[in-house]
Amino acid sequence: MPSRRLGIPVLAQGKGRVMGKGRWAAVLTPVALALLVLLSPRPPSLSPEGQRVLAVVVLTVGFWTLDALPPPAVGLLGVLLLVLVRGVPQPGDAFSGFTSPSGFFLLGVLGMGLAVQRSGLANRFARWAIARSGGSPIRMFWQMVASFPLMTVFVPSATARTGILVYVYEEALALAGRGKRAPLSKGIMLALNSINRLASTTLLTGGITPITTSAILGSALGPIEWTRWLVLLAPPYLLLLAVGAVLLHWLYVRRERGAVSAPAGGPSAPWGPAERRTLGVVLVAS
Repeated sequence: MPSRRLGIPVLAQGKGRVMGKGRWAAVLTPVALALLVLLSPRPPSLSPEGQRVLAVVVLTVGFWTLDALPPPAVGLLGVLLLVLVRGVPQPGDAFSGFTSPSGFFLLGVLGMGLAVQRSGLANRFARWAIARSGGSPIRMFWQMVASFPLMTVFVPSATARTGILVYVYEEALALAGRGKRAPLSKGIMLALNSINRLASTTLLTGGITPITTSAILGSALGPIEWTRWLVLLAPPYLLLLAVGAVLLHWLYVRRERGAVSAPAGGPSAPWGPAERRTLGVVLVAS
């Protein structure tokens, strides 16, 4: 049987993507939006090259968002289009991002996430999350939200935390038989990629937002130390996190029906060497 993980297409038995009406819409919508950006009157402050780059960004982000094409193909297509539409002066400039430290950081995050999945650690934590939920999809969502600030202490980077937790909750949702279009799946994945980042800002563990905010406030209020940040800004950021979680609950999670459960083989199984090594590497690297 063809299998399909959440958001990651897997081809089996020689079968590829079926270009039905929904798939064609997912392909043509980003193309139409990119052409609209490209052909619209250009603001005086935007260069012709900038307009072409913006059109390429709209196209690639649209393809990724709508899952129109395999994500790796979309990434390569975006780099190629930057060259073809002359969005960059030289072809080499389109690949300059691969020499940036940020690129290597993201590769490291993806590597850790993949190691968590393949070592069995994602499966272990996924089963633990399901067991702790007591079969309630709502409790599963809210216990994940409550874990964000705690996980910030061990994995300060929101990007790294998301890269790891996505694999864990992909596994949990697959074990619970929830497809990527299930309300619970939408609520969990949107939370991981949005309000999860607010936890790092709340505890000032990293990110450009707290750095910029502390610099602006520091010019008016004096130096912003960590304790002062907790008093002044942790409460409003926690409030934003809570409001975002409530909104996702209201839009998606509350519409989930049925209990969540996993097949036999719970989280009490003995830890394997690969799981121990992977957990150690993640904690040290984070």
